[in-house]
Amino acid sequence: MLAKLMKVNEKTVETSKLADFVQNASSRDKKKVFKQVLKASSAEQRKVIEQAASMR
Repeated sequence: MLAKLMKVNEKTVETSKLADFVQNASSRDKKKVFKQVLKASSAEQRKVIEQAASMR
């Protein structure tokens, strides 16, 4: 009876694509993606800094 009640209260939670990637990807793939993200975010930050400098 208790097991039946527990099953009723269980909810299936869908994971995001990011969560799936983090849990299932190899270390090599994670490093590759992380490196790309760092390059892209650094480029965006440089653009913001350049824009701010040109406003002065």
